[in-house]
Amino acid sequence: MGEETIEVQYADNHDGLTSAEAAARLKQFGRNELPEKTTPGWVIFLKCLWGPMPIALWIAIIIEFALQNWPDGGILTAIQFGNATIGWYETTKAGDAVAALKQSLKPRATVFRDGQWQDVDAAIVVPGDKVKLASGSACPADCTVNDEPGAAVLPQIDVDEAALTGESLPVTMTPKTHMAKMGSTVVRGEVDGTVQYTGTSTVFGKTALLLQAVEADLGNIHYVLVKVMYGLTGLSLILCIICFIFLMTYHHTSFKAAIEFTVVLLVVSIPIAIEIVVTTTLALGSKELSSKKVIVTRLSAIEMMAALNLLCSDKTGTLTLNKMEIQQDCPVFSAGEDRESVLVYAALAAKWREPPRDALDTMVLGAANLDRCDAYKQLEYKPFDPRVKRTEATLVGPDGVQFKVTKGAPNIVLKLCANASEIQDRVEGIITDLGMRGIRCLSVARTFENEEWRMLGILTFLDPPRPDTKATIENANKYGVDVKMVTGDHVLIAK
Repeated sequence: MGEETIEVQYADNHDGLTSAEAAARLKQFGRNELPEKTTPGWVIFLKCLWGPMPIALWIAIIIEFALQNWPDGGILTAIQFGNATIGWYETTKAGDAVAALKQSLKPRATVFRDGQWQDVDAAIVVPGDKVKLASGSACPADCTVNDEPGAAVLPQIDVDEAALTGESLPVTMTPKTHMAKMGSTVVRGEVDGTVQYTGTSTVFGKTALLLQAVEADLGNIHYVLVKVMYGLTGLSLILCIICFIFLMTYHHTSFKAAIEFTVVLLVVSIPIAIEIVVTTTLALGSKELSSKKVIVTRLSAIEMMAALNLLCSDKTGTLTLNKMEIQQDCPVFSAGEDRESVLVYAALAAKWREPPRDALDTMVLGAANLDRCDAYKQLEYKPFDPRVKRTEATLVGPDGVQFKVTKGAPNIVLKLCANASEIQDRVEGIITDLGMRGIRCLSVARTFENEEWRMLGILTFLDPPRPDTKATIENANKYGVDVKMVTGDHVLIAK
């Protein structure tokens, strides 16, 4: 990706803010969170008392009380408020569950205030704050990377913006060229940053507001119900008026008797509880889904899901466990090497006594014998670069010999090796065979005399499917839902 033009409202902040400055800016810019369209409970309750069916019932109630038929009027009033109460309860129950979940998942941010680093609620981050952007952390707002004058290495981080742009590869961000956006995740590196925009002023916030503007609150079944209710209510009112006129003119029935009969006819001719029956049915579906650890945010979502015929699913973490596991199979290309020694060399191409920087380091460091690594001294370390697709380290062994070790994509590491032409066919055959079985691989190489690179071996690893993935897909196909997998992996691994 090329460099982007960014607009900044605050210069790099190296000293941070004071609590007083942060409080003033919080008052000026507001909390760093997105506004949610919430409907008060009392409004939901009043809406349940308004509509074609409730209006017809209100007409009947008014007439009954006007005729001083207190028992009938009271029964109809109880039915009206009973329907409204059930509708209100079932509608608000799911929303309360989601609100409780959001409360337990509040994001945090590391900010530099009053001369020290503090872990705070991300909602109180303000423009101008100095924040820590480190591997594994979420960007709390739209932030620029701070320049470090005099630093030997240009500050940079790799940021995963897949949630915003759909781009599978991380974006490398440096000072004055990119802005780390709210909703993205730092996958590599650690820098200080300055918050530029918060809340609805962020790219994520503006996008969310656009989505909220077009979001539909009702499912198709509710639109059908509204049409049915208007039609039935209108037809019932017309027929009741005709019946009332007929009784008064043809049968010469008294006004009170005619109106009482008309009210009874009105009440029994319209399905008063049709909407509440549908709401309760959807609520029962919501309860059933909750027993399967599914939270329903809107009851209409159940009806929408019932109309699903194509499901596009992410692979990593959805169909799989999102947990890489080293396999026993480890082809070697140097005499005297085995799986354990290749794992040690792979760990040497990382900061083995520091927290893992990414999923591959987590996997390798969890399987290697790190005590054997302590016999080596690391002189230099180059972290993974998505452009070269490998890591590299310079070390001194127990025998005092200096060498380099690298781990990365097999085709990339192969190009470094002095004997690449001799082992190329074997390496490519192994890669193809592993790919057809859904197994991924990582090559490890080191330098020997004359600084020549030699392939040591290929570590194999797998992100295994979830235990219920096969049954879930089979059940989906059984019910007429076609499942498609969305992944950025190689086509052989995807298959």
